[in-house]
Amino acid sequence: MLDKVNSPSICAEQELIWEPIIPASHEPKKPSFASKMWVYRDANNKPLMARLRIEKKDGKKDFLPMTYGHRVWIDKHGNKQDQTQWHFKEPNSVLPLYGLEILAQRPTDPILIVEGEKTTNTALILFPDYVVMTSQGGSQGANRNEWSVLKDKSIIIWPDHDQAGEEYASDLIEILYGIGIQSLRKVILPTNLPNGWDLADPVPQECLKEKQDKAANNEQPFTANEYLNRLLNNAHTIEKPIKIMMPSGYQMDKDGLYYTNPYKEDALPIKICDPFTILGATEDEYGANCGLYIAWTNQNSCTKHHYSIPRSLIHSNGNEIAATLEGKGLACLIAGRKLLLNFISQVKINILLRSTHKTGWHHLNNQALFMMPNGKVIGSTNNNLILQTGNIHQGQLFTQSGSLSDWQKQIGKYLVGNSRLIFFACASLAGCLLELTNITGGGLHLIGKSQSGKSTALFVAASIWGKGARDGQVRSWRHTGNGLEGIANETSDLCLILDEFGEASAKEIGDIIYMLANGIGKGRANQLGNARSVKTWRSLFLSSGEVTLDQKMAEDQRSSKMGQKVRFMEIPADAGANMGLFENIHAFKEAGLFASYLQTQSSKCYGTVGLAFIEALCKVSQRNEEHFKRELTNSIEQRTQELLSSHTTSKDGTIRTIAQRCALIEQAGLLAVEYQIFPFDQDMIRQSIEQCFKDWVNHNPNMQEHEEKQMILHIKHYLETHGANRFIDMTFADTDRTPHRVGYKKKNTNSVFDYLILAQNWEKEVCKGFNAKEIAKALKKQDLLECKETMRPSYKLTIPTMGLTRIYHIKASIMEYE
Repeated sequence: MLDKVNSPSICAEQELIWEPIIPASHEPKKPSFASKMWVYRDANNKPLMARLRIEKKDGKKDFLPMTYGHRVWIDKHGNKQDQTQWHFKEPNSVLPLYGLEILAQRPTDPILIVEGEKTTNTALILFPDYVVMTSQGGSQGANRNEWSVLKDKSIIIWPDHDQAGEEYASDLIEILYGIGIQSLRKVILPTNLPNGWDLADPVPQECLKEKQDKAANNEQPFTANEYLNRLLNNAHTIEKPIKIMMPSGYQMDKDGLYYTNPYKEDALPIKICDPFTILGATEDEYGANCGLYIAWTNQNSCTKHHYSIPRSLIHSNGNEIAATLEGKGLACLIAGRKLLLNFISQVKINILLRSTHKTGWHHLNNQALFMMPNGKVIGSTNNNLILQTGNIHQGQLFTQSGSLSDWQKQIGKYLVGNSRLIFFACASLAGCLLELTNITGGGLHLIGKSQSGKSTALFVAASIWGKGARDGQVRSWRHTGNGLEGIANETSDLCLILDEFGEASAKEIGDIIYMLANGIGKGRANQLGNARSVKTWRSLFLSSGEVTLDQKMAEDQRSSKMGQKVRFMEIPADAGANMGLFENIHAFKEAGLFASYLQTQSSKCYGTVGLAFIEALCKVSQRNEEHFKRELTNSIEQRTQELLSSHTTSKDGTIRTIAQRCALIEQAGLLAVEYQIFPFDQDMIRQSIEQCFKDWVNHNPNMQEHEEKQMILHIKHYLETHGANRFIDMTFADTDRTPHRVGYKKKNTNSVFDYLILAQNWEKEVCKGFNAKEIAKALKKQDLLECKETMRPSYKLTIPTMGLTRIYHIKASIMEYE
């Protein structure tokens, strides 16, 4: 049974209890007096409520809700009724949207919002790629509906062609941005459509004819579907309306920001700074690192600037804010400095943007984006991701000059036939693939004599991202570890290029190699002793120099470790063609002229290759990121195995790491050719990378032996340095009181000292910086360690004044080891 509604006396009924039961236990039935019924359903396709259309005798229409539930009321005859059924009532809560069951089936499809259920059903047929939905309550009832289900969605509004439709669209814009959507567009209807027209109406022939005339080259008849689809595809982007709540007493005028004390009647306005525009408030994905994003124009040069001011600077170094703004042409009065800080702290804005302090790959609303060091976001049409580092000068080296075609003609074509140049050009792009493949970073180092072309390879690689010169992307090794940490953080997922390895600090270089490759900076504490956030990054770094890592570390009486060697791939610059680094100088008469030409062009045509590569990666990733990652990883793994099987028989993991890095670099080059960025074929890429890997293998024939050798030489060096003053001759063990004793020494049968190192000093001091167990294994393997216990590298020995003590017995023959 349904409540009878065709009697005016329904208004006299007295409501006692109304308890909607949602979802309903069964489907509603359309009453005979209704011409249409639309059922609103939940994500599981169960009925929530229904809407009826009733045709009136005067030709007008009316709409009536139906909801299932328990109702108790006094009817028009004064009788108490108590029924659980479908009633002509609305739910007590906000109203559901029409189309929830389709949204649940297709959660990633774009949303189209129209007016009315009839229009919705028509639009579903017209636009099958869209989830079409509508709300209840007509054009004036948008705010009575539950819109939160559309959070983070991409939405298009198609209003009816009348004033009510425009008002409905305006209400929707405010509501949708209030819940937090990904993007919003609105269909702009032509003015020659009839007033009141909607998608359920036929398209007037005059509109089709007008459109056909404008598309005279189109020989096919212009259909209504084509007309409607063009309107949909040309929908205008709608930005979120900005609402700024100014702090009390502040006012932004045409000539600047002013403050007038609201508590003084005769107070005069105080100018604080030149005018600027507030674009939004910022915070990171964790709701921290809040800031204020502003824009202004330098009144001298008319240059436009953007800056996200970290709010933390207000209390830590407030003067830095004014100094930064002043340095970019926004004049800040000294007398108004505190007023400026108060304004930044208190101003409110309804636009919230996602901030990040890190360049490289990000995901926002399930979309792959790339943040460049200069704040440019690739892969997004909106500006909802903001770079906030506190350093307004960051990324100023990532600039462009000339076109991609210029780079291809003036630089790219001359790389053909030069394995080192192609290797480093591909490596410059490979940093973009680290996050996609989950491969760790590392370095490439060209070793060779002066004027062999090493720096030219760096200049060419640098031109991928910016100016290929020492006042551009090519930086110097002459930095502290802290300085390089900051630079590496700015080039995450990109490429860090460092020239003149000989200028690096011998004391720090070992730690720097680990830091750059591992992608994590030093942990630090704040003034309260709490841990600050640690800088992290992912990148490949390119280097050149006349000395090797071993030679550089030897300057500080240190030796390299296997972990450093595998993170720092050293390749001989000499390609073996009697032209230094070059194998093909094309039409140039000599290698020097060829190098000079490439260096000149690298400072003229630059910055376009890297952008084109990232744009192509974003397009591929946004189509099907997981599939792309899987194919990429599989290709790299297959090529890694091919390189290993072709050029080495070793099963050592360090060699595999190098092979994998080469395969990664090769894959970057192959993609650049596929995307028509590099002007040579893929076979040239494969040959060049394979040649460089082969040369590395020949340059490092025994990586495992190198590690063992370095450990043994470390022990030898320690004994040479401290053997005379920190080891007690066993002959005088009961009387000698040598301070800082490490152990003892005794003459063997050849009257040469063996060294007996106390177990407690073996790991903490003698083997410091190395794995003590691995050193013992290496010494035993070379018969340099006396082992008297089967399962242990040390044994117990009775020493005067100490008794039975565990020692490591190093044989005198270690002094002959080279």
